Amino acid sequence: MKPTYQNLIRMKYLGNGRYNASWLGWPSQGNKRVTKRITADSNELAAYDSAKAFAAWLETGPMGDKCNCTIESLTMGQDVTDIHMIGIVTKWTRKELDQ
Repeated sequence: MKPTYQNLIRMKYLGNGRYNASWLGWPSQGNKRVTKRITADSNELAAYDSAKAFAAWLETGPMGDKCNCTIESLTMGQDVTDIHMIGIVTKWTRKELDQ
């Protein structure tokens, strides 16, 4: 069965429990790569923290204060030594605006 994902994060292990998580930014920003530093005790925890950082970043985009982004699923695979790819399925829900 082929995993389904909407977004892809590249996670690189730097040593001593440190990781770099990166993904392509918004097209309006010229698709520049966004990088976040993650500290975790294992690859699995780092993958989850990377996904949370990605979801938080999505909420700051064009629909920032109008939507919540939640993680529905993660799929993690190893590309080469110390580099993992994380496939993420996210779900958007509209925030209730106080008026």
